[in-house]
Amino acid sequence: MPRYLYFLKPQNNGADYKAFAHENLLPYPHEQMPFTVTPRGAYIRPDGEKFMIGWDNEPSENSKYELPDLHDREATIRFQDEIECGFRISDQPSYGNRMRSEIACFVPCLDPKEDVCRIVEATTGFYELTADHSPIIDRDPNAQNLVHCAGFSGHGIMQSPAAGKLVTEIVQHEQIQSVNPFIFSLLGLQNCISGQGTPRPHEAMVI
Repeated sequence: MPRYLYFLKPQNNGADYKAFAHENLLPYPHEQMPFTVTPRGAYIRPDGEKFMIGWDNEPSENSKYELPDLHDREATIRFQDEIECGFRISDQPSYGNRMRSEIACFVPCLDPKEDVCRIVEATTGFYELTADHSPIIDRDPNAQNLVHCAGFSGHGIMQSPAAGKLVTEIVQHEQIQSVNPFIFSLLGLQNCISGQGTPRPHEAMVI
């Protein structure tokens, strides 16, 4: 699925940022703002002189992705960077402003009705997701010398030490030892997709 990120720049117009931040209840120094996630999953963090905001989203029912020729490198790059209608900065209403409205419940100066910060950039890319948002760490049922370790949806590098430990346990002991192996199993994912049997625990939201 595509993930959209937006970057907001404080509109202090050259004014002293410390006074501007104090007046608009912005963090100072800018970079000390903590990574903040709202109860509904929208999030914000500093990014250089800007704020980066994001929110978990599902593709619209009208979204139809036709994969390009994967041997065409330029077409593939264009495809993964294409921002669909409704998510561009110029779209009204835009997904970016819906994000701002959600985060403004906790950081009021980000309200799109205010002119304290403006969206100046947007970016997108595809996240590697499983149907239940949980990764797969399991031996392939059709190739016993193949172990799958995938589906981390963009935060695999943060989980790599634990994931590597679980893969080691599969290689050495045939299955995961330190936690319930069903949590990361292909069977649990298949149950989720088919609606039969016991599904795996799943993440409600992936950042």
